[in-house]
Amino acid sequence: MLVQIHSDIHFEESYYHGTYEGTAKDRLLKMLKAHGPQELIVTGDSGHKWTVADWEDITKIVQLTLLYGNHDDLKTLVRVRNADGTRALVDDGEVRSIGGLRFGFINGIIGSRPKEGIPRKTPREFMLVARELKSQGVDVLCMHDSPITDARMSPTAHTRNVIYSAVMEMQPYYSIAGHVHGGTSIGYIGRTLHANIDSSQKWETYATLDTSKMKLSIWQAMNRKPSIEYIRTDAPQRELADVARDRKLSQKVADLFGRRHDSNRAGERQKPVPLTAA
Repeated sequence: MLVQIHSDIHFEESYYHGTYEGTAKDRLLKMLKAHGPQELIVTGDSGHKWTVADWEDITKIVQLTLLYGNHDDLKTLVRVRNADGTRALVDDGEVRSIGGLRFGFINGIIGSRPKEGIPRKTPREFMLVARELKSQGVDVLCMHDSPITDARMSPTAHTRNVIYSAVMEMQPYYSIAGHVHGGTSIGYIGRTLHANIDSSQKWETYATLDTSKMKLSIWQAMNRKPSIEYIRTDAPQRELADVARDRKLSQKVADLFGRRHDSNRAGERQKPVPLTAA
C-alpha cells in the first residue's frame, strides 16, 4: 500500500511570507493524483479554509486520516468522514492498521493553554500518550509537534527534549512530524528514522511510504523524483541497519538541530545523521 503524508498544509485565505495559501487544496489534489496513494495522512495544521465538502473531495479518491495541530478548525475536522463512514480525525494514542503496519498518532502541541479552541498538552500529558502507544506497539509514529528546534519559533529546549525522549522510548521504524517550517529535516533518533515535513505552499514537501517495501520517500512539490529515499532493511528485527541504495549517498544532511536539508534537490539520495537531544 502507498501512504501519502502531508503536514502544515495551511489552507487559508491569506499570505504566508509572501506566498498565497488559498490554492492549497487544489495543489494537494494534484499531488494525490500524481502518486495515486490508497491512504492520506495529514499530521496537523490543515488550515481554517476547509469545509466538510472540501474534505469530501479528498475522501472521494483516498482514505483519509487527520490529526489536529495548532492551526486547525476542530469543529470541521470532527465532522469529516471517509467514504466508508469512518471518522477521519484520530484520537490521541489511537493506533490504526494501514497497509499491514501499525500507525500511532499524537495530536496537537505542547503548550501552556488552549488557543482558538485547540487543546494543548503538558509535557507529562504528551509522555502519557507516547507511553500508551508504546504499550500497543507502533511501526510508524505520526504527530504534529516536533523533536527539532527552529530559531524563528524559539521553542524551549525542554519541550524538544520531551518529544525527543518520547520517540526514544517508543522507537518505531519511522516517525513523521510537522510544525517546524523550512522544508525537510531528517535523521535518526536512536533506531528511529525521523522526518520533518512542511507541506505549506511556500515549501510543499511531503512523504510517501510504500508499506510493502518499508520505503520512505520525501518529495518536493511536483518533482518527478523524490529528493530523499530510505528503505528500512531491519524490519521486523528492529535493529539499526544502514540504508542500502544503488546510488551515491549525499553527505549534505545536517544535524536536525542546525541547518535544514534543501528539499529542492530532486533525485538526490541522502544518508541520515544521528540526532541528539537539545
